[in-house]
Amino acid sequence: VGEGDDPAQSPVGVFWDLSSCALGRGLGTEGLSRSIARSARAYGKVHAFKAYGEFRRLNQEIRQGLHSTGAVLVDAMGDRGQGHMMALMLDVLLFAVDVKPPATLVVISDAQDLSLILNRLGQRKYRLVLIHPTKRAAESVLTESADVVLDWQEVTGEEPLDPPEEEAAPGRARARGRAGSDGRGGGGFG
Repeated sequence: VGEGDDPAQSPVGVFWDLSSCALGRGLGTEGLSRSIARSARAYGKVHAFKAYGEFRRLNQEIRQGLHSTGAVLVDAMGDRGQGHMMALMLDVLLFAVDVKPPATLVVISDAQDLSLILNRLGQRKYRLVLIHPTKRAAESVLTESADVVLDWQEVTGEEPLDPPEEEAAPGRARARGRAGSDGRGGGGFG
């Protein structure tokens, strides 16, 4: 955050890939959405909260739970890997066009396809927070793109629905630096 800027008022965009981060069993949709929004507010004022997936596969209760927390539902029909991911990437770019740094992008996904766009936005002074939805070792091209990497379970209190066969110990919120970073990494959710 630049001099004279109030970090509590810095714009935050939340982009949730439901296909790589399935809804949990415990909190329910509304509870998960509220946990994510509360965590995102640690970085500023949430200006956008979008959830991407094939909503025809979700029951009415789940859709209402997302909607009741202010999340915009983006129904991306078609190929699971492409339709919603293209919509998510487009919305991340449009947020960056509309909102200049200092701003924070909170991305909830494990899709490696996002690493290029996140790297480029990081080079343009956007703070990038990745909520990694699995307990896998979080070292990947995607996690290296982020300033802050958080574990899904720490943010939501929920176990991932489909944990990988090889599980690592739960991750800790940690500041990450990109190559060429200006040292603006951030802390985890306190």
